[in-house]
Order: sequence, then C-alpha cells, then structure tokens
Amino acid sequence: MRTTIVIDDELLNEAFSVRSAKTKKDLLYEALKEFIRSRKRKDLAVRWDILFTEMQTSR
Repeated sequence: MRTTIVIDDELLNEAFSVRSAKTKKDLLYEALKEFIRSRKRKDLAVRWDILFTEMQTSR
C-alpha cells in the first residue's frame, strides 16, 4: 500500500542513528515490526499476570 506521511526530521535522523536501515522504507518496516513485537510481548505479560493472579487466588 502506498502512503504519504510527514515525519519529523529530527525523529527520523535519530531513528537512522540507532538502526542499520539504509532507506526510509526499511526504517519504517523495522519500526513497525518492532512495534508489533513489543505489543505482543506486553499483551502476553498482561495475560500471564492475570493467569498467575487467578492461580494464586484459587488456592
């Protein structure tokens, strides 16, 4: 899907400084993948906390 977005230059330059991406497209792909991984980890941690709490209260 082709999309046009406006990104703050300082933010973009900082992202390039901490990643090995060569193009804006590559940088955006990396950022989206990292965002998705991070959210999945967070969601899993929340589910684990709920399960652990339920296990503790059921004893």
